[in-house]
Amino acid sequence: MRKILNSIGIICFLNSIVLLQGCIKDKLSLDNLKDEWNPTFAIPLVNASLGVYEILANTDSSDIVVIDPVTGFIALVYSGEVVSFDARDIVGLQDQIGQDDITLSPSEFSTLTTTGSVSKTQNSTHVYLPTSVIQIDSLRLKSGTIQLNVNNSLNHSGTLKIRIPGMVKNGISFEQTIPISSSLPNNLQTINLQGYSVKMASGPGNYNEIPIEYILDLNYSIGQSGNGNISVERRFIGWEFDRIFGYFGQQIVSSAQDSIQLKIFNNSTDGYFELTNPSIKFNIINSFGFPIDLNINVLKSKNIETGVETNIALNNFPNPFAINYPSVSQIGGSASTPKKLDKSNSNLATLVTPTPKFFIFGITGQSNPNGLPAQNERNFMTDESKFVIETEIELPLEGFAFGFSVIDTLDFSFSENKEEIESLLIRINVDNGFPVDLRMQLVLLDQNYKPLDSLLNPLENLVLSGVVGPAGKVTQSSQKITDVSYDQSKVYNLLNAKYIIVRGTSNSFGASASNASNTISKIYDDYKINVRVGLKASVRPGGILN
Repeated sequence: MRKILNSIGIICFLNSIVLLQGCIKDKLSLDNLKDEWNPTFAIPLVNASLGVYEILANTDSSDIVVIDPVTGFIALVYSGEVVSFDARDIVGLQDQIGQDDITLSPSEFSTLTTTGSVSKTQNSTHVYLPTSVIQIDSLRLKSGTIQLNVNNSLNHSGTLKIRIPGMVKNGISFEQTIPISSSLPNNLQTINLQGYSVKMASGPGNYNEIPIEYILDLNYSIGQSGNGNISVERRFIGWEFDRIFGYFGQQIVSSAQDSIQLKIFNNSTDGYFELTNPSIKFNIINSFGFPIDLNINVLKSKNIETGVETNIALNNFPNPFAINYPSVSQIGGSASTPKKLDKSNSNLATLVTPTPKFFIFGITGQSNPNGLPAQNERNFMTDESKFVIETEIELPLEGFAFGFSVIDTLDFSFSENKEEIESLLIRINVDNGFPVDLRMQLVLLDQNYKPLDSLLNPLENLVLSGVVGPAGKVTQSSQKITDVSYDQSKVYNLLNAKYIIVRGTSNSFGASASNASNTISKIYDDYKINVRVGLKASVRPGGILN
């Protein structure tokens, strides 16, 4: 009983005028009274003084922000976060394969047979093929290997030195010497490239190219010809960068959609609700080192109960818009871009009419919107680069509402012996310092959710709004005493009920559909509502309660 009466006193406090939101869903019980009955017995059930934080404890207490410490004016703030694509989705390093053949010219074979040895240098270039239209100038590897498979069909012995001048670690270029044997024509080696930096551009306009140098030192094997070759197959396997430089093309680098639940509207069903100064703040934190344009392509609120969606139109707000990005000297760091939507650049006031359950937004991002940058402004990123879109909906509790309805269904039990109870009287005394009134109805349901009875006159006015002054602040609380009587027939239904529907309709001070200039009300952190509930019961003289 205590909990249902608390619900009656504090149900559903909403946004700017925040309608007593606190529909408690724990199982309700009056069993704790059964040892205290007398033929006529009165007992206090509730004596509570509730502020903003207590009223919103079940839904929004952690979202309340005092936006003016001097006055105590408050807002509800709902936050969300979306993370962009992974860096590897922008530039993927696929495994590569390439092959070079080294042959001896007639003069080189003549030198080999005459002197017993010959040296030959041959240059080659591996054209690196990344995903998409990507131009790689350089990168640093955090993992990956090079696999070298040397096949000797010349049938002479010696060594093959493979140098990659642009692949450097600790100041030393990559170099691998592989023995060549006439008796073992195949030699396969795998080398770990972790920590190597790889330069793929030998000058302006060059990219995706890895120069390779082969130095062959061959010793003559008597009786063998100069036919055949040294074949070198190379594989770049499992390459992953920890930083990369170049031009990464015009790609969709984010296509994110997310929603933020506006918990204050969880139990709302109908009514008009208007805030005077809502805002949505976006903070884009970007660690990609290239230009990105973001486009807000979805911006709406949605009531999931009714399916009604309300689009938020932008006015004098640039869309798409460029976001900041770090310079090359800030690699590994990030740059922030704040953006704000409010009534000056959107129809954001429609966000909460009709009362929504979710705010939904979608954002796409395109890299390098102006195409190829200047040579000294090429792109870069690390393996941890991303951009995060932090979203914050701020609803200062300032505005008005009328006909705002909430509904909730609660478990209920009262197991006293119905033959012993003749009547019940409940007195509800509410002294309200919030600028909101509340009309209430309670409907009892049986175990099959079939209505048994209603406990209040239709939309009984249990709570009167506090009086609001010209500045929108409550200047005087209002008191309302309500007596609710139940004869034995209603008590019977009370005792057989398993559930109870709580319906409430609320208006802010002076607000109605017929009032063209509704009074603006504000919510401050010092508002209180005092609720006292007492019960008086009459039972049959000499009755024994189980």
